[in-house]
Amino acid sequence: MVAFVISSGWPGSQGFQPWRCRPCQVEPQRQWIKSSAVDDRKGQPRSILTEQLQQWGLQCPVKTGEEFDHAFALHINPLIMCVPNFLNKSECEAIIAMQMAKEGQDGTESDLYLNYRVNQELSTSAPSSSVSSVSTEAASLIHGENLDPSELDAGSKSGFRTQVNPDAEVIQTVILPRIMRLLGMAHTRHAVFEEGVWVRPNARTLLVRDQTTVHYRLGEGVAPHVDGKDATLLIYLTSASSPQAGGATTFPDIPLRVPPVQGMALLYESRGNQLLHYAERVKAGEKWVMQLLLDFRYKPDDIQIDYRTGQLF
Repeated sequence: MVAFVISSGWPGSQGFQPWRCRPCQVEPQRQWIKSSAVDDRKGQPRSILTEQLQQWGLQCPVKTGEEFDHAFALHINPLIMCVPNFLNKSECEAIIAMQMAKEGQDGTESDLYLNYRVNQELSTSAPSSSVSSVSTEAASLIHGENLDPSELDAGSKSGFRTQVNPDAEVIQTVILPRIMRLLGMAHTRHAVFEEGVWVRPNARTLLVRDQTTVHYRLGEGVAPHVDGKDATLLIYLTSASSPQAGGATTFPDIPLRVPPVQGMALLYESRGNQLLHYAERVKAGEKWVMQLLLDFRYKPDDIQIDYRTGQLF
């Protein structure tokens, strides 16, 4: 069983302002979500965070006085950075409304992920009157981490994952510009939506390999897995209604448990560190997240190619 360090404070649903956060909103979140691996002495986490981001190849504006100076490290090695109020309430609601319109349409569930495989396995199994449907893939992953059924159940669905239209206004005018500023690439690169593995990032591009939302209903979560890209940006579009509402993102090997807070984002490296994580089942209400898988690393000595034009630079 994983032991977690969480303070008793509960931020609940909060109002959000675009672009910048209210300082008073940051501290409750920092106090509420803690990891024993972070040295929380005054000034120390900021310098460590900057150093770790630089080692990761990022020049994020997280120093005092910069746009994302309210970001803080939940864990150092591997790095997990928390960005409170990355989106505001209206932006979260706009994304949910856009994606809700797709859920009733056939063929809109993304079939590239563990969520889909588990859902398909459960929907196609034919349980007897005495045996409940169980996903064998989810059961194997859950058993491997010795998780309690109260945290995750192999007999429950894994949420409904839907692709986000990369041309949607909220993506082009809000999400992408903010991501590029967060990563310190606003003036050096442009974002390209590209799933082809033959296309690699270079000095001019950040590759968004995938952009999806996941809608978790009561009892739903997703089994332990690794994302497998240079970075994952996970954005909570809803808040948990209480500390007992479930739906936390859990990193069992650290250990660290991050409950959903609307608008808050997590930025972490998954591939290089094989950073295992799972979504705890929802115990009350429902949960919405948006996930973007990012590739940005390249070798400066390699030939740099603009894959759109074939031009070398």
